[in-house]
Amino acid sequence: SLERHEGRPEIAPWLRGWEKEEEPQTIVVWRSHVPCTVRIGLNTSVPPAMVADFFQAAPIHMTEKLEAESSRVFQWLLKRANAISQDYGDREDEMIVAIVVDRTGEYITESTLGDLRQLALPAKKLAKSAVRRKKEWLERHLPGATLIVDAIIGGLRDGMLDEKSEAKVSTADGDARWRTHNEHQAAEQSHPLIKFRVEVGISSENKENLKFPKELENWQLLRTYETHFDSGGAVQRGLAIFKRSDEATDEESRSILSVPQTLSDHAKQVAIRVRALARQLCLPDEEIEALVIAARLHDSGKVAERWQNAMNAPQDGRPYAKTRGGGNWRLLEGYRHEFGSLLKAEQEALPEGTRDLILHLIAAHHGNARPLINSSGCEDGPPSLLEAKAGQAALRFARLQKQYGPWGLAWRESILRAADQSASQEWSKQGNSIDG
Repeated sequence: SLERHEGRPEIAPWLRGWEKEEEPQTIVVWRSHVPCTVRIGLNTSVPPAMVADFFQAAPIHMTEKLEAESSRVFQWLLKRANAISQDYGDREDEMIVAIVVDRTGEYITESTLGDLRQLALPAKKLAKSAVRRKKEWLERHLPGATLIVDAIIGGLRDGMLDEKSEAKVSTADGDARWRTHNEHQAAEQSHPLIKFRVEVGISSENKENLKFPKELENWQLLRTYETHFDSGGAVQRGLAIFKRSDEATDEESRSILSVPQTLSDHAKQVAIRVRALARQLCLPDEEIEALVIAARLHDSGKVAERWQNAMNAPQDGRPYAKTRGGGNWRLLEGYRHEFGSLLKAEQEALPEGTRDLILHLIAAHHGNARPLINSSGCEDGPPSLLEAKAGQAALRFARLQKQYGPWGLAWRESILRAADQSASQEWSKQGNSIDG
């Protein structure tokens, strides 16, 4: 779960060789909807956390990507910005048309149409600050990164960059044809390439809630993002990401199913599943019991009101482990429910011989705590205590890797993860409890 590490090498030279120095490459992706916040009277901004979350929920598919030399991409981008800027006049300074993310999907930088147009001026007219920004784009921002541009930029012809092309660009989030292998087939009868759709929502009359399109057949509301605000801070517009029914686009979306499920029911079902799996794999009795205990406690952090509200859980019958979705990602403020589950499990009377294993399985069931897990958003203690608990989780991971070996530990984690996912899939199909 280390997103960055100074000792982790770039992959490309090891694949392509070191003999020839190659021009840095940049991936270009066109989208109809670019995540940002626009406030009347204030500058448009791009919250980094929103970018990371948005492109996890609406991930970039391989078929969207065009790779080219970074210098070529930058010159193309400036020429396209200069070509279309006259169509938008005074609005160009509030229009975010380009976002750059790194290979992990983390935000690097963004630019408005107006700023790109300024960088496109002849060298003699460029201010020193603009010269510096151009250099940063070429040397720091674009090499090895992904450039996501608003579809209004255009500039695509026959699958190649073309600064003179004014043709409309088809996008994965704006064209239904991307959601099926064969555009002549109905989407629900095919295996879709794109497993999400993005819709625009507008404020209701009281300006307290956003109205999004009703969920279509085979689609469920996954995330909502407020993007446009008036001068008083009231929401005017936003974006909603829908996912295909019961198909996860990221780990958090596994908590969204067509049929809500209470936390207690889900915990019981996962415990039944994991016991059966562990027995079939002939694990020692103490490890079987460790997995069962971890299954019963793995989602206990979802009792937090923050998580229930963010995932739009029904008010009656709380706490829920699975909801219909449509919540607001911002309410989480970075909260990881598995970290909350870890803290609650530490307060239980756990078997001493497998205590470390139980706690790690809980913390790692969504792929974190190997070795790092985020303590943000948790309200179960002061920040200093929570940071210490996250540090203990990292040390626990190291101890268990030494005990079981890296593959042995990962294998045990996968047993709980498989039980969790299969129980969720079965619940969604049946809508009732699984017989033990």
